[in-house]
Amino acid sequence: MFNRYKLKELKRAREDRNNRSKAVKHNVVSTKEEFDKVVHMLSTPHLFLHAYNKILNNGKLLDDNIYKFTILIFSHLLSSKKDKIIVKSIECIKKICGSVNFLAVKEISYDYFKSLFYLNRFPCRLVSCFTKHYGDFAKEYDEEFWSTFREKMKIEKPNKKIILKKNLNENVYLLNSGIE
Repeated sequence: MFNRYKLKELKRAREDRNNRSKAVKHNVVSTKEEFDKVVHMLSTPHLFLHAYNKILNNGKLLDDNIYKFTILIFSHLLSSKKDKIIVKSIECIKKICGSVNFLAVKEISYDYFKSLFYLNRFPCRLVSCFTKHYGDFAKEYDEEFWSTFREKMKIEKPNKKIILKKNLNENVYLLNSGIE
């Protein structure tokens, strides 16, 4: 009899544990320890996705340490071949470009964007972000790169919308609306 009651108690405890909801922390203060944890996660391959989620959910952590995170995220985008990691790193790069402290890493990220382009690893999801932040700069100071970039990505600008034509079906995809 005692065993039956013990099993019921264990079952109730398991159900209670499953029914609890996890509280989401929105206003998290970034600390040095948290930064060290995220850097450690970014240095171990099986924890990349957890690190990217922490960076995406905690804007204060990203704003405080934008320089270090930019270098690590772009290097992972250059070297990674896994789709999930590439997608998360693209989301992080978009968040970096929309950050308050983006001007601190604008030159470095431009160099990384150029290296992605020349290595034929430039993601289509970043075309609108790149042209928004670097279009005028590239036209003015780096005309050779800008002309090859526009030629290869087949970018046209009618009515101030960025349009990318793919060679496969000659379909037109609007990148600003998020359709690929």
